[in-house]
Amino acid sequence: MDGTAKPKKPRTPTPLSERMPTKADIQRVLDQARALGLPIEGLEVAPGKVVRVKFAGAAESDADAELERWQKGRRGAG
Repeated sequence: MDGTAKPKKPRTPTPLSERMPTKADIQRVLDQARALGLPIEGLEVAPGKVVRVKFAGAAESDADAELERWQKGRRGAG
């Protein structure tokens, strides 16, 4: 070698649409979900700084249960 360094190729920045969320982004989302008292079941991260939180199955409300009973009764009638 002659002792001269090759010039480095300029690095092109990754477009925001392809960047993965940072640890801080993920932590922020988890903190917000926990602050709301929501039961977290899982987490999904995707390019574009997307963080999706999957919540544990929420208990049915009384109104949901009543509607389902009514619908079952309607299906049985007739």
